[in-house]
Amino acid sequence: MYSSYFNHVSRVAEGWWDRRDFLHRWWRLYAGDRRWTPPHYGSLYRALVSERAPHVARQHPALIYVEALYGRSRRNGEAGSSFSTALMEEPVAATVLLADPRRRDDTATLGLLATANDEESLDRL
Repeated sequence: MYSSYFNHVSRVAEGWWDRRDFLHRWWRLYAGDRRWTPPHYGSLYRALVSERAPHVARQHPALIYVEALYGRSRRNGEAGSSFSTALMEEPVAATVLLADPRRRDDTATLGLLATANDEESLDRL
């Protein structure tokens, strides 16, 4: 059975509510991995949502995530290849883009990078 994501939409968290929503979506990407050791949620929340961490705030973090619909084709023996879609988009990639203004080489860092196991989702990010 073949499955993939489609209708990718990139979003940037701009306000307090969007930053909070980004954190929940990032967390959801890892929640299914039983080997994942989550960071201390309170510290991560303070650093990204309430902007109380001066080192992170100085780098003007841009919280970016990609959502997509999950499609699954019919089984191999069936005619046609229509997709059955979910009603809601789900997060497939997320990262925090950190650009330190003290750097002179115009580079940035991708922090907290998380992606679903899908090549196109990473390309869209």
